[in-house]
Amino acid sequence: MKIDIHVLALILSLTTFLQLAALFDRYWANKKNQSGLFWWMTGSALLTLGYLFNSLRDNLFFGQILIIVNNVLFVSSMAVIYIGVLRFFDKKERIGWLIAFCSFVVLISIYFSYFDNNLAVRRVNLSAAIAIMSFLIARALFLYKTYSVRFSAYFLLFVFLVYGFFFTVRAFTPFMVPVENIFAPTLTQTTTYLLSLIASTFWTIGFIIMSEQKNDHPASKNHKQSPVFKNHIWTMLIYFLLALITQSIFKTITVWPSAGLVVAAFIVFGMHIWPSIAAGTFFGVIAYFIEIGQPPFCFENIVINLITVIGNTVAGLLALRVCGRVYNLIESFGKIQWIINHFITAIFIFGIVSAIPGVGAYWLIGHPWKVGYINGVGSWFISNTVGAIVIAPIIISLKLTGIPWRQPLKQLKPHIMVTFFLLLLTLIIFGPGEYLLPAIFHQPFFLLIPLVFVAVRLSQKFTFFLLAFTFISVWAGNTMGYGPFFELHKEVSNASMQTFIGFSALVILIMQALLVEQRTIKEQWAYDLLKINRQLEQKVEERTSELRETNLKLYETNQKLEKLSITDGLTKIANRRHFDEVFGREYSRHIRSQADLSIILLDIDHFKAFNDNYGHLSGDDCLRKVARVIANCAKRPNDLAARYGGEEFVCILPETDSDGAVSVAKNIHVGVEALLIPHKGSKAAEHVTVSIGVVTAKCLKNISAEEIVAKADDMLYIAKSSGRNRVEFTSIFDSELSSVKEISGNLVQLVWKETFYSGNKIIDSQHRSLFQMFNEILEKTLYICPSMETSKIIAETSMIEEISTMITRLIEDIKKHFQDEEIILEKAGFPNFKEHAAEHSKLMSKAFKISHDFKSSVLLVGDVFQFLAYDIITMHMFKEDIAFFPFIKDKSF
Repeated sequence: MKIDIHVLALILSLTTFLQLAALFDRYWANKKNQSGLFWWMTGSALLTLGYLFNSLRDNLFFGQILIIVNNVLFVSSMAVIYIGVLRFFDKKERIGWLIAFCSFVVLISIYFSYFDNNLAVRRVNLSAAIAIMSFLIARALFLYKTYSVRFSAYFLLFVFLVYGFFFTVRAFTPFMVPVENIFAPTLTQTTTYLLSLIASTFWTIGFIIMSEQKNDHPASKNHKQSPVFKNHIWTMLIYFLLALITQSIFKTITVWPSAGLVVAAFIVFGMHIWPSIAAGTFFGVIAYFIEIGQPPFCFENIVINLITVIGNTVAGLLALRVCGRVYNLIESFGKIQWIINHFITAIFIFGIVSAIPGVGAYWLIGHPWKVGYINGVGSWFISNTVGAIVIAPIIISLKLTGIPWRQPLKQLKPHIMVTFFLLLLTLIIFGPGEYLLPAIFHQPFFLLIPLVFVAVRLSQKFTFFLLAFTFISVWAGNTMGYGPFFELHKEVSNASMQTFIGFSALVILIMQALLVEQRTIKEQWAYDLLKINRQLEQKVEERTSELRETNLKLYETNQKLEKLSITDGLTKIANRRHFDEVFGREYSRHIRSQADLSIILLDIDHFKAFNDNYGHLSGDDCLRKVARVIANCAKRPNDLAARYGGEEFVCILPETDSDGAVSVAKNIHVGVEALLIPHKGSKAAEHVTVSIGVVTAKCLKNISAEEIVAKADDMLYIAKSSGRNRVEFTSIFDSELSSVKEISGNLVQLVWKETFYSGNKIIDSQHRSLFQMFNEILEKTLYICPSMETSKIIAETSMIEEISTMITRLIEDIKKHFQDEEIILEKAGFPNFKEHAAEHSKLMSKAFKISHDFKSSVLLVGDVFQFLAYDIITMHMFKEDIAFFPFIKDKSF
């Protein structure tokens, strides 16, 4: 079989023009990113012109000119492609030597065309130049390849190495065999054109894939990315494989499963997959011509092939335009509206668009379709439509979701059973099994039972698989002469079979879409309900959190307000209101516990003079500093320091005896002095000092809280009257403020009367304190022996120690009282001052004797009563002391 080289050169020109269009499409989409594509596109354009001028070289008038132009275009196209490879990898090329090399090749071509017409030298010259450039391109691909494009770079490396080796061998052929005319259909010329056709197609696809892989960075993957190298190869191979199976095994083209691959490839990968579809179609048509015994490279068959390639590719692009890209099965085949409005419409458009030019090509070259043009278009349309509607869904689902290689056998059990049942049905209806059962079981609609079951119960992917499996099984059985379609309508058995399969496929696709939509709606409802519940829970939680935060803020605000309401604004310690509340609460608690409760009342000495001398701002600062000292000294958790009013402060010391209270008071006294705040208006010292009154009381029901505070105020008054800058203290262990005091057995009563007041607060306060202590000692003493008949009492050790302590404290208080009283009487000018002082000395001597007798464990009740009730109270306080009352009444010293 001889091939027309002119036609082959024209086909090469058309092929390179298609390659130029593909490169231009890719360049237009990525012109801002890759400069290499521009040079490859330019090289493809030069190559297209080269093959076009090459087909006209036998023209007598322009022959020699076209030879020169042809050589220039071929060499420059390879040089430009080499520059494109270098630019793609961001490498700089040496334009000077490339121009020199190309010029050298062109000069040789010119010389051996015009001056010495030698075809052999021109062939050696051009072949060697193409071989050198091919090896240079392969070298650049090997040296500069990157990790992201390594696979496509190796593919191109292989293509250019094969191309270079072939032209190396071709450069030596003139030395081995005679050189014939360029258009002579020899093996060398035919191989050259065919290899150029295949190699240029492969390197164009490789360049496109390599440019796509360069942009295929993991961080920027998205649904719009172009198919990578392996997808192009797989698409082309699967198309060609399906075409071979259809033509060589089933011996027909009235059923065309490859159409399903075309539709699926465009829908999944987009328009950039068209070179693989075009290549697969081209090689599939060549295989068809070989199968039917026709020369694939004669002019007529080449035209048919190219028109079929164009029709198939354009039909696929139109199907993509109508259907759009698919990224998810649920969003595509799971929606009935998408199947009807997009997929089925795209399939019909693909079928009719591919059929019209495919059948029309035969009419164009003068070989009408054997069943007529209309019938031919209809047959082609049905074969493509049915093949696409059955095969496209399974290919799309496998590409989008993958093949479940490692799915557990337990999960595959229903799939295997349904597949086996379907296979059994096809063997019975469209296979040898039709002779084993009655004709009633030979109805094709039985095949819908497993298909409907799968569509209802199992996955979309398995539904598409079983649909394709049914199609192939029925097709195989009908081809072998089994089944009702072949028996009843042998002439149109394939058409009947296709109609049945196509209708069944439409029903199954629509049914599974309805079911998927229903499941999706239920899932969406459940999801929406769950989402609403979560939103409600979230809102409840937010409202609860807001309410909790509001309550917390309200609590904090209340706490702040409460703190502000009980805090003195100036000194930042408790105010009078808070003191009254806490003291009342502690008073009630101490009545129950019978523990000692101490009160410290203090006043800044001559504070009015301080304000007059230093101003109110300094006075406020002084108050703050004194308050800080008081708060630091009253540091126990239950202690409270408060501002009582003006320059007066008060401390509550719960469960604190007189020693502890006096210790705290002295610490305050020392702490205020340590501040060393200058006070030139003070008569007590050169710096700020305080006068302190301390009271320790037993809280009894017949002693009110106000009486304890009044007692502390009396102590403060005594401290101030005694010269200030000092601490005065006393104890209240019973109610000396009551009008009558009953002692055990109601034997003795010491009664305080209003006539006992001298009019001097210091003396009156000390008299009342001594009066209280007298009653306590008498009560303790009579508690040991309630009968007056016993004159000597041997007391228990614990009681003796307690009374001993009380007598010691009484003697100290009497001594201090006598000292203070003598000072007051001397200042008042009492005339009997010396006699009164002598009486004090006698009473102190007797007091020491009482103490000594008690410590010797001998205590005479009559002596105790005599000393306390008679000597101190009756004879001295209420007889001797009354003599000086007129001299000290209403006077403070």
